[in-house]
Formats: sequence, C-alpha cells, structure tokens
Amino acid sequence: MKPRLSLAFALLLAGVACHPARVKPPVVMAQPEPQIKKENTAEKIAQRKKAEMERSVKVRQQAKDAVERGRERLRDEQNGEALVAFQEAVRLDHQSVDAWIRIAYVYEQEGDMARASEAFREVKRLWAM
Repeated sequence: MKPRLSLAFALLLAGVACHPARVKPPVVMAQPEPQIKKENTAEKIAQRKKAEMERSVKVRQQAKDAVERGRERLRDEQNGEALVAFQEAVRLDHQSVDAWIRIAYVYEQEGDMARASEAFREVKRLWAM
C-alpha cells in the first residue's frame, strides 16, 4: 500500500509555503498613461474637405483631358479610339455633359442609334439637374 501525501505536505515538498506571511504578492509598477494628442475635430474635418476638393479637381481635370484626347481622335477620324477616350471621361466624371454628347455623336456616326439615344437621354437628364 502506497502512502498518500496530504495536500499540505505535497505543497511543502514542492517548495510552496503554507504560511501566508511567506507568500508575497507580485509587485506591480504603475505605468504612466500614454499621452494622447487631441486634435481639433473641426480642423480634421477641414483637412478632409480640402483633400476631397483637391481630389475632385484632379479627377475633373483628368476627365477634361480625356475629352480633349477624344476630340483629337475625332478630328483624325478615329472614332473607336475617340469613343474609348470619351468613355474614360465619363468613368472619371459621370456628370460630364461634354463627354456624353460626344459619345452620342460617335454612336450616331457609327449607326448605333439605340446607344446614341441612350447617351442623349443621359445628356437630357444631366441638363435637367
């Protein structure tokens, strides 16, 4: 028969003291709170609006450049390439009436009256705004 060890004896053998005076709580050093910079909310909003405005101006300029490339292609009678440029302008700025009119013109020149009609409807919708 094997002798049973009591819990207290097992703890004593394991090196853990049974007496509360011997057990010391761990020392926890207080950490200083990290300094959080509080930025002015109005300033953040103004910065976002400015960035959005700059992005919008840049995109509109890219759309105007695409329309101009398309006009050059039309002068050179390259309707397919002109249509691609006008479609790029519409992708960049969906409200570009100039691009929609020229898309309708190219489709009309190509004999695709259904698509020309759709483009003219878009022009009409944009002008009504």
